[in-house]
Formats: sequence, C-alpha cells, structure tokens
Amino acid sequence: PFEVTACPPPLFSPTFIAGTTNNRAGAFSPEIVSFARTDQSQDFEGITLHTPPGLLGMLSHVALCQEPQAQAGACAAQSQIGTTTVAAGPGSSPIYLAGKVFVTGPYEGAPFGLSILVPAVAGPFNLGNVDIRAAIAVDPRTAALTIHSDPLPQSLDGIPLQIKRVDLSLDREAFMFNPTNCRPMVVNATLRSAQGMTAAVASPFQAASCGALPFKPRLLALTEADRKSVV
Repeated sequence: PFEVTACPPPLFSPTFIAGTTNNRAGAFSPEIVSFARTDQSQDFEGITLHTPPGLLGMLSHVALCQEPQAQAGACAAQSQIGTTTVAAGPGSSPIYLAGKVFVTGPYEGAPFGLSILVPAVAGPFNLGNVDIRAAIAVDPRTAALTIHSDPLPQSLDGIPLQIKRVDLSLDREAFMFNPTNCRPMVVNATLRSAQGMTAAVASPFQAASCGALPFKPRLLALTEADRKSVV
C-alpha cells in the first residue's frame, strides 16, 4: 500500500525576464519575453504584460493579419513579427516546440492582437497547431501597451501539456524600438495559474545613450487674423 496525505498546495512563483537585446535609446532592437516554472509549481494559464512607455513597434511596417485568417491559424508571413519556443512536459528533459508570432487587427475589443501559432509535433506524434491569441490595448495618454493572453491550453487530445517555459522573441527587422527616455523603468506582468493563483512579476528596463539623440525641435505659430504661419 502507498498513500500520500496532507499534501500542501503547489506554489506558484514563476521566473520572468523581459527587455530588448540592444538598449540604445531610440534604436530598433528585438524584444524578448520569457517566463518559466518548475515541476513543483502550478501550471501556467495565461499572462498579462505591461510595457513601459516608448517601447513600441512600427505597425506601419507590417501587414496586419485579419480576423478570418487569424481564427483559422493561417496568418501570412507579412504579418509575422517574431518567433516563440515552448517547453512542455515534466522532468528535466521537456519537449521544445517552435512557433511563430503574428500581429493581427482588432481582437477582444482592443485595437490590435497577437496570434501565436505553435505546431504540437513531437517525434511521430502530431497533435496539430496550437493557436494562442492575445489582445493588445494601447494607453491613449502614454501609448504604453497592455497585452492580455487568452487561456493557455492545458491538454491536447487528453494529453497534458504541462507548459514549463515560454520564450518570445519579437525580432522582425525594424519593428520594435526603444524609448528615448533613459530613466529606469520596468516591464510588468501578471502570470496566472491554472489553479487560480496569480503572480506579479517585473523585469528592470532602461534605455541608454539618450545624450547622443538628436535635438532639432520646431515651433509653429498660427495667427487667427491672417492665418499666416511663422516657423
């Protein structure tokens, strides 16, 4: 006989790292987001990410994936802004699955969204594509982004996924760019567990070399009398 009694509830204390690979102020740079847990931790259910003001993407450089294609998991390469790697399974040797990140049009009331497509293929087993959606809200005052993911799948065809780590790299050329403010900031996030717990996490972020930025302001004055402008 074997009996386990009085098990304490699993903890939920995931790790979190976010930032750009080149922090030069105003420069284009890939952005990375990574969160992970141990086997002793509760399973991931989702994430809400808050970027600091000024850390943005050039949407004018990308063709947004429209909702019919996003729903079908069929976004075109013109909408891809990055890649992802997902580690799933228990123990010290989880399975690593590679996927793609696409930017979409309006989703869940937000002006933009993400479609994160991961083929669930492990050796001879093909469970199809896992499409994780997220809404991107934009603060009208600061332009800071809030990215809220849909619930992560917990199983496929009855097979528990047990997601242990998610790495996102938004590395499309000339897409993500740094703020022109060099004060210390943070990338904040709230990670949710499948058992109902949350964990508030943060990663320090600070742009550098603001003194090297150009300074060429312009002033435009317009009179009401004759509508002439002075520069």
